Amino acid sequence: SSLAVIPVLIVFAIFQKQIIEGIVLTGMKG
Repeated sequence: SSLAVIPVLIVFAIFQKQIIEGIVLTGMKG
């Protein structure tokens, strides 16, 4: 069961990173 969690964590980490970068970019522009 733990093996199925690994891909989810990887996708979540990448997704979270892109969200943070998007917030920072919009924050700098504004």
